[in-house]
Amino acid sequence: CEVKQSKKNTLSSLSGFPVKDDALRGFATGNREGKPAERKQEVLTPQLIVDVCNKVWGRIALDPCWCEGALTNPIHQFEHPQQDGLKDPWIAFSYINPPFGDLKAWLAYGQTQPREQIWLVPVRTHRKWWRAWRDRLDAYIELDPLAFEGYKQKFPAPLLLGYVGDSTGAFFRASAGLGDGYGPE
Repeated sequence: CEVKQSKKNTLSSLSGFPVKDDALRGFATGNREGKPAERKQEVLTPQLIVDVCNKVWGRIALDPCWCEGALTNPIHQFEHPQQDGLKDPWIAFSYINPPFGDLKAWLAYGQTQPREQIWLVPVRTHRKWWRAWRDRLDAYIELDPLAFEGYKQKFPAPLLLGYVGDSTGAFFRASAGLGDGYGPE
């Protein structure tokens, strides 16, 4: 699924202080190399996360954020823009690696969909909406640093593997060694 993120307001106009926008924009977005603020939100799930899903369920039934090159190999996938994972209904056994630039909308929509979901999301404990979502999970793993498919370096921010469903024991067994787990076994 491909979503683009763009910063329309300048940081100077938002803060009221005369500052060099490029310098602060990099600080705010993690873009410290002067690249355009608009970035492609297409990052492929690492095989070890796909393996967790397959160990818990046998196979992923739906990937609502699927994109070309994904390793998830789901039974069904939503291909953007023909299908919209934020509008089309999901089915049980859905794996979600949402565009991080639109995370809040994806987390909210997921709460309205069938149980048996596994999520790969960035940790956003400084956001009340994110903490409320995390607290509704049946189990989760605070992942050790990992690299996304096609990248050599590990992702620079903490990630969480969240589970909504009735097989928390299977989820913990499948994700053993990937980080610290929380929830009932």
